Amino acid sequence: ERGTVIGQFPHAFPASVAIGYGLHGLSGARDTIAVWAILGLLSVYFAFSHVVGRRAAFAGAVLVAMTLRVAVFAVSDFQVDEAWITYRYAENIARGWGFVYNLGERAYGTATPLLTLLLAVANWLGLPSVQAALGINLLATGLTLVAAALLLAPRVAVPYAGLALGLIALAPSH
Repeated sequence: ERGTVIGQFPHAFPASVAIGYGLHGLSGARDTIAVWAILGLLSVYFAFSHVVGRRAAFAGAVLVAMTLRVAVFAVSDFQVDEAWITYRYAENIARGWGFVYNLGERAYGTATPLLTLLLAVANWLGLPSVQAALGINLLATGLTLVAAALLLAPRVAVPYAGLALGLIALAPSH
């Protein structure tokens, strides 16, 4: 049909995800999608760096990365068992029962004591653990991106710094 734009590689994405799945199961499929996302971030940077400048294109790519992180979390709602253990400790602290998983059993079992305490404060304020954890995660990711950008910018070419920041932004949070 005339006037229709057809992509040159319409099957490359699903085929690569299938190959990733075949090689390493769900983790391989997820990692393949992350690689495509990083390539997309680099394309955003390169496409807009000539139009709006390198710094603005870099900032736009970082914003896209953070948006993708929120979208992936919203769609998948993937949580590993360690997260639920941390949530239970936080909820028990917020209720005033102390740093316990089960009432009456004083056993330490969380791998993230600072996150547990931050979530306990959020629970005490009435925020659900899952949403509070997402907010803390996004804040920590944003601060990590800013710190990495400040450290990398004077030492590394912008595209490589962008790749590093894309990896940080899209890295699984579990």
